[in-house]
Amino acid sequence: SRAAARRAAELVTEEKFGVYFQCLVHVPYKESYSPHPHSSRADSKKTLPAVSLPVTVTVHGSQSSAAEATIFWDNSFAPRNRDSFAHPGAQPWGELKARISDCFMKNTDRYLNEDALRYLGMKVLNLDSADDLDSKPVSWQAFSKDTLKKPDRTFTFWEWLYSCIDLIKKHFLPMWKDNLIEGFISKARTEALLKSAEPHTFLLRFSDSNQ
Repeated sequence: SRAAARRAAELVTEEKFGVYFQCLVHVPYKESYSPHPHSSRADSKKTLPAVSLPVTVTVHGSQSSAAEATIFWDNSFAPRNRDSFAHPGAQPWGELKARISDCFMKNTDRYLNEDALRYLGMKVLNLDSADDLDSKPVSWQAFSKDTLKKPDRTFTFWEWLYSCIDLIKKHFLPMWKDNLIEGFISKARTEALLKSAEPHTFLLRFSDSNQ
């Protein structure tokens, strides 16, 4: 079924792999290194292991968004010295919004302002109020799995966010960098701003009705 195929694709993009590196360091013996009379006079050899940050393997371009979500979440929140690539749990919105803003800076050369981040926080948490928003936890399920609820959509929060980044990079990067695009703002807030603006004023926002 289509649902089963989608779930299988999700499992593939959630699998994390690492590249294992091993470096053999050879330190030749010198008398000045080991002045103690009972020290070893042999050359020293040390093996230094390291594992890369996680990578995902995809077989089709349609899996890119889900794979990027896995890497984004892991790189942002994985604790040091964890077991293997254990999946990080829910994160407070205050932490997540900073990582999202960093992601926009990396991809579009512009951080998101507090108004945009507040709008996104209410979107992913399915809230009507921004009260105490930063302390509220956002799960991986809400971030990357569940479809948006307000209003009901067929795509996830991350899929929508990813498509907005892609749209900016492909078509609107100069305007975005010059702060000519409002982007993340509700329809109601847009209408309120335009009512008090000069005639012929318009505002560019990202629609949340399609991906």
